[in-house]
Amino acid sequence: MDLTLEILTNREKYPDTAEITLADGQKITVKQFRDTLQPRAEFTRASEGWAREKKSLEDAQTGLQQQLSALNAQFQKALEDKKALEGRQPVKAGGDGEITEDELARDPILGPIMRAVKATTAAMDDVKKTMKEQGDRIAQHETTWVTRDYQNQLAGLGSRFTARFNKDGKGKAWDQKAFLDFVLENQVQNLEVAYGAWTRADEIALVSKEAEERGVERGKATKVPVVPFGRRRTPPKPEGLPASFQELDDEKIAQDPDMIAAQQEDTG
Repeated sequence: MDLTLEILTNREKYPDTAEITLADGQKITVKQFRDTLQPRAEFTRASEGWAREKKSLEDAQTGLQQQLSALNAQFQKALEDKKALEGRQPVKAGGDGEITEDELARDPILGPIMRAVKATTAAMDDVKKTMKEQGDRIAQHETTWVTRDYQNQLAGLGSRFTARFNKDGKGKAWDQKAFLDFVLENQVQNLEVAYGAWTRADEIALVSKEAEERGVERGKATKVPVVPFGRRRTPPKPEGLPASFQELDDEKIAQDPDMIAAQQEDTG
């Protein structure tokens, strides 16, 4: 059995007051360990129903005890009245001159009281038996619940981790012990929250890698225009322009149509 699971469920071997040493050397009690790791939400909802059932049984037991006390008092008074009236003492077995149990049962006053006392006593025994069975059932349910939920949650988290970070078998493997150490060291009671915190760095690294890979793929898919090899041809020079600035002189500038138009506007 998984040691963590054994500690969670075996209260006889691992009482709440026992100490556990974590991977980092920190010591915590078994109670702290259980409070941190046990998936309590669903079990708590069920245990609330059991608590109501237990309270109902306890109330019934209290009522029966009160009823039994009243019946015993009533029986004793009626018996004292009978003894005073007849001058005899009751006995369990028949005897000369004594009141037998059968006679008490047949007595119109004491008989009904005796039967009520027996019925109430039997009802109390049934309630006590039911309460014990309920206590045993709750203890068994808690063990079963914790075992099932604990294993299911860890199995689910392990599968999710593998699908995200090691789907091809070449990535990072699920380390359940390291995860549980993280949970205990940080006292995170919600395993989902703990998983998010524990995988945060891996998630950031993977998201960055995926973004980079998408960028590379988009780059490969983008069509780059083909540029022909060889010297590119420049557009032809308009006719009448000098070949270079060095060939310009005042006469050519003065003969330029744009310059002539500008001078006319100035003089006009």
